[in-house]
Amino acid sequence: MPDPVSVADSGRRIRDVLPALVRQAPVGVGVVRHDRSIAYRNQELTRLLRLGPGLLADRTPWRLPPICHADGESFAIGAEPLDSLLRSGTPAAGQSVTVGRRDGTIAQASVTMTPIVDPAGTVIGAIMYALDVGAAHEAASLHTAFAEVIAHELRTPITSIYGGTQLLLDERLPADIRATVTADIAAEAERLHRLIEDLVAITQIEPSANQAFTEPVLLQRLAESAAHAEERRWPGRRVEVHAPVDVPAVRADDGYTTQVLRNLIANAIKYSPPSEPVVVRITTDEYGVAASVLDRGPGFPAGTGADAFHLFYRSPAVAAHLTGTGMGLYVARSLIEAQGGRIWLRDRVGGGAEVGFWLPALDIGGTAE
Repeated sequence: MPDPVSVADSGRRIRDVLPALVRQAPVGVGVVRHDRSIAYRNQELTRLLRLGPGLLADRTPWRLPPICHADGESFAIGAEPLDSLLRSGTPAAGQSVTVGRRDGTIAQASVTMTPIVDPAGTVIGAIMYALDVGAAHEAASLHTAFAEVIAHELRTPITSIYGGTQLLLDERLPADIRATVTADIAAEAERLHRLIEDLVAITQIEPSANQAFTEPVLLQRLAESAAHAEERRWPGRRVEVHAPVDVPAVRADDGYTTQVLRNLIANAIKYSPPSEPVVVRITTDEYGVAASVLDRGPGFPAGTGADAFHLFYRSPAVAAHLTGTGMGLYVARSLIEAQGGRIWLRDRVGGGAEVGFWLPALDIGGTAE
């Protein structure tokens, strides 16, 4: 919920509350420099474009990519709204467009832009107002998707558990088969537990909630705990944690971050050869701490990009031979971005895959670039 803004104090003027009103407005508001980099964004524009404190760690300002028509088609040369405004000062009012996000995905928005000029009348930037018009459609799609998951993905482990317990009731069942059935029940129960955890996380985390995380969290400690837990779950598999001696605390949530680490480590184990360890590498910069989970599996299929973080996304190459819901990376992104961080995936140097995330150090904050 937005913070309350009071104007009851004697002598307080309306202009004193304008910064808070802009920051918490339900419409995205941003200041764009002449080179298309974002100089300021309020909370809603941060959510819409999937920006965040993690952007500071890149050290270079993020530049708004070309804006396209609502159907995704490019504007004619010279007609792109922001380019036209920055070149000639032509404003844009209520245009339905698609806007590129920081993570490579696309947002549907209605944008209004006005030029910022210096005393000589030269356009030096723009004020952009963006209204998210894709949220309602996305919410309806998620509702349908949840119904499908509950109907199928929850039913599968429950059916296996029920069938296994029925077999165990037969006292004539040989000991070796009984042990196998018991192990299958335990595996399906673990799968059901993970699935419910992911569903709960999805319903609790909203990118626009702007939740405050102020507790110090030691990422290397959580990584070691998650590594040991997954080694117990996957007997014979090794998970190594590589971290420098002094790692600063991050501003995060213990439970959320542990859930992300366990999901990423479990995925890496699933896709990598049994003889190769999964590595969790902790690195730091002056703004925060990153954790990268690396494996020596087949890597990501060609063309895999930010779509991999969409809910229920599974590449055809993976879905053909491995079971799964396609929720893991979506949940990881939701939990990390809710904590003011960012997440990425890429091929690992030398073969395999890397999925990593960055969280801000305890004393890092702010939204201006």
